[in-house]
Amino acid sequence: MKVHDTRIKQRIRKMLLLPLRKEVILTFDDGPHLDYTPVILDVLRDHKINAVFFVLGERMQTGGAREVIQRASAEGHLIGNHGFSHVDMTKLSPDQIRSEILRTRELIAEFEPRHPLFRPPYGALNSDIVNVVAELGYEMVLWNVDPQDWNSDRKPTAWVDAAVDQMRGRRKSICICHDIQRTTVESLNLLVRRVKGIPRFQFVPYPTGIDAAE
Repeated sequence: MKVHDTRIKQRIRKMLLLPLRKEVILTFDDGPHLDYTPVILDVLRDHKINAVFFVLGERMQTGGAREVIQRASAEGHLIGNHGFSHVDMTKLSPDQIRSEILRTRELIAEFEPRHPLFRPPYGALNSDIVNVVAELGYEMVLWNVDPQDWNSDRKPTAWVDAAVDQMRGRRKSICICHDIQRTTVESLNLLVRRVKGIPRFQFVPYPTGIDAAE
């Protein structure tokens, strides 16, 4: 028993000495885009990365959009609700907020995970949004890494530098990108290679309940 206990203690000591793994979760907002989202899916497939796609209901009404999201879901990505029209929901009544979410739910329900995810446009929040989201059974997902890939001053690749710089100081990163931006699509592979080249960094799927503030 003493030998066994010693081995257990040695294993625990070794585990405590191991450097902490740093986790990165990729998320994409505002799609689907008929041309860009499939290219992003190709890159993620090649690197064996699972991401989260927060989709807009109005974009789901475009011909071919459903097929893009169907592919994303089939390849292991999570499909989240981003509202219908990308409006600042802090300016809406509770009934209007509910309508924005439910109109999109009608279009993506078959692809949503068991515990559905919601991200408010612009990350704008107030008590009405929080209450309606909880009432509808959604988990709120924000982010803690924002490279502003949409910002013209950070194109074509400066947003990648910004993303990596922000990730370095965190143990868990939820990175917001946009699959409607051409330069994001063109530089995603660079971002992935940069992150993979940093010791202890690893891309992971989104687990329900992650604390984005860590």
